[in-house]
Amino acid sequence: MENENNKIAILEKVKKIEWFDILIFVTICMILGGVLIAFYPAIMTADSNVQWEQTQTGIYHPWHPIFHTFLEFLITRIWNSPTMIAIVQILVFAIALTLICKVTREKEDNIWLKIVQLAMCIVICIIPVNFLYSVTLWKDILYSFSLLLFAYYILKGIKIDFKFKKYEYVILAILFVCICLIRHNGLVIIGLTMLILFFHALRKKYFKKYVCFALMFLILLIIGKLPEKLLPIQEGNTKYTQGVFLHMTGALLANGDITDEADLEVLNEILDIEIWKNNYTPITHNTIIFCEELNEKALEENGTALKEIVIKYALQNPMTIIKHYFNLTKIIWDVRQPNLPYIGAVTNDVAESYSFETRPISQKLYETYVQFFEWTQENKITRLLFYTPAVQLYLSIILIAIVCKLKNNKKYLLVLVPMIFNAISLLPAIPAPDYRYQYINMLTLCVAGILLGTEYIRLCKDEKKGPVLLYLLFGGITTVINVVTYGVLASIFHVNYLVSNVIAWILAVLVAYITNKLYVFDSKNKSKKENSKEFITFLIVRILSLGIDMVVMFVGITLFAFNDILVKVLSNVIVIIANYFMSKYIVFRKKEELVEHS
Repeated sequence: MENENNKIAILEKVKKIEWFDILIFVTICMILGGVLIAFYPAIMTADSNVQWEQTQTGIYHPWHPIFHTFLEFLITRIWNSPTMIAIVQILVFAIALTLICKVTREKEDNIWLKIVQLAMCIVICIIPVNFLYSVTLWKDILYSFSLLLFAYYILKGIKIDFKFKKYEYVILAILFVCICLIRHNGLVIIGLTMLILFFHALRKKYFKKYVCFALMFLILLIIGKLPEKLLPIQEGNTKYTQGVFLHMTGALLANGDITDEADLEVLNEILDIEIWKNNYTPITHNTIIFCEELNEKALEENGTALKEIVIKYALQNPMTIIKHYFNLTKIIWDVRQPNLPYIGAVTNDVAESYSFETRPISQKLYETYVQFFEWTQENKITRLLFYTPAVQLYLSIILIAIVCKLKNNKKYLLVLVPMIFNAISLLPAIPAPDYRYQYINMLTLCVAGILLGTEYIRLCKDEKKGPVLLYLLFGGITTVINVVTYGVLASIFHVNYLVSNVIAWILAVLVAYITNKLYVFDSKNKSKKENSKEFITFLIVRILSLGIDMVVMFVGITLFAFNDILVKVLSNVIVIIANYFMSKYIVFRKKEELVEHS
């Protein structure tokens, strides 16, 4: 009887796995699997090679979290190749996105909702940062994917009023341990989260559950820390532990604040004062700690003296330190970013040993990905959207606020917790304005997009709002068809750009006509004559709107010399509005309306 009950329980769990969830998961794996083929065996940087060497020699260094390096070691027991680690990262990313789509879909059997979710997952996977990072061996990637899973559990918690099952509490505790131990600043995120959970437990009278969860988390955290105690670990490198003070000293020296000869003499032993001044840059300490002239032995001997000097002159010259800190933390809040390091490596750093240069299984695929990545970095809009963490942070907040308004539920603001707490955790000591430290911003923006897109499709069912929302949705789809068709014809098949533009426009107009007729304005015309007249009218309207587009572009760019991108955006807004009203009142005008006005 017990076996029968177990079989029934297993069958029920299997039934809960929808075919569409499997489709989303497989699609993500296939797209990112193609990226792995292009960048085989994986994208390896200097940090990646250092950690890889540790997994091969069994000697660990504390300047990378031991837990993550040991985790890589365990993964490579399956297959001793960087590819195995990349495969695990891809699987974690695919699982997280699939779960987020599932929880936002709320068991709805709406085919359009499912199609939009699938399309959004495909778009997410072809964003260069996402497809490059999925196969890049950095601790920051698995850390960010752990935060993405944390966001999923927040979404699920909102649906079930945070009444998780016992096994889910175990998974959450393991997830919290991973966030704590994969990156050092993860401890701040989980510390703040546990504090919020504490007050929530007090208010909701769940204190016993909280204590049990906290104890389980602490036990698992202690187990996770065991590798640090049991494995052979070399002493830490002083220049890494003193990085913040070395950097602040550079700021004080560059500003001429350190004047005492005795202090200058101590500093000069560590690094020549002039080199220190010249190498100082506010956005990163790497130019100092990786300087060949840095005397690490002197740094080790004078470490305490260095700290005392920095503290003394920082108190005397607080504005120097404030300015230094202001510039260093710009990546967190400023949308005007310089060229950032480590945005996405497309070539490998070669270490002296265990070097893994990219050996593409498909050279054509590799070159395509690299060209696409480079294009997105050169384009103003994609660079701002894909590679500026502050923009992603602000956009995520705006989109989630819209979701809260649409759903009339402020709890969805909690989805921002992993991203906000990560930004807070970086404020005390950010070593460099490195994109990977805030990769969760991009992932949160993706989650916000899925949430908003899903809610958008739901609202399309509304009798009043539906037609307008459907019009905007299909307008977006036709725009994508227009751009993609043009790009394929002009770039891949090398068709003349004017001919490509005309073909792309015709295809977009055809798709727009069909979708507007069937789904937006629900045209009832059936005869060939009526349909032909309707299509010709639609075509005339679209040609007219093309003329409006050209006039706006000419006036804005040629006559007033405004920014071409801003003018194009404004032009598209005007054209979309004009097309809607002309389609509603001229092309697809209902017969009863004609009778009323006759």
